[in-house]
Amino acid sequence: MPAETVGAQTSMVELLRKIVGNLETIMRAELKLLKVQILDDAAGLGGASIFLVLGLAMAQLAVGCLLLGLIYALATQLSLWLSALIVAVGCGAAAVALLQMGRQRVSQMKLSRHQADITQEGSETWATTADPWKG
Repeated sequence: MPAETVGAQTSMVELLRKIVGNLETIMRAELKLLKVQILDDAAGLGGASIFLVLGLAMAQLAVGCLLLGLIYALATQLSLWLSALIVAVGCGAAAVALLQMGRQRVSQMKLSRHQADITQEGSETWATTADPWKG
């Protein structure tokens, strides 16, 4: 082999090593950036969730006050214990109806265990057979 060919092959191998090294560096930098972005988003969500929790607590207090007002309004015509019982039964019936609707919607959205396994196997197959060097 001529010396020029050996030198060209060496520089080609060295060039490929540098390319692979640069790709690794880029991937690491992208992963670090993704991690920072996720942490930043999570911190923002943490601040927003405090307001959501406080808002839900205030809404619950408002509903409680409305129900208490309803009890007192009924108590003007009925005894206090009976008006409280009527409001409690009404709230219980509304709660059961809402829970049933929520349960039905959740059961419609669930993937069966078999479907989740198929989806996961498809991803694993693609990840192991995908060749980045082929077009």
